[in-house]
Amino acid sequence: MEDDLNKSATSPDSPFIDKSPLECHRLLRQSRLAGSDVDYTSFVVMDERSLVDDTVLLVGASEEAQEGDTRSVRVSFEIAHWRLLGYMDGEFYSMDEDLEAVKKTEDGVLRV
Repeated sequence: MEDDLNKSATSPDSPFIDKSPLECHRLLRQSRLAGSDVDYTSFVVMDERSLVDDTVLLVGASEEAQEGDTRSVRVSFEIAHWRLLGYMDGEFYSMDEDLEAVKKTEDGVLRV
């Protein structure tokens, strides 16, 4: 019997493995065009670093993002949800402000 707690959270066949934020945006956009309700302009990327330091990349992209049109900021797990909601709402948090704030951190991570 397989232990559900120890199963990998990512399929080895996932199309997102080793993709850049722009490539993830494009894959998510394709899903949306195929009928999914996924938001492809604001999303979270969990990568290898996420396993090491409990951080994620928050990605923002325009509808038709091209090279250089995606922005991302690395944040701690604790604030990822609220920051992403704030970016989507545009009222509480700004990715531009967070990108400036992260420049002042030692490890390039926005934390509480």
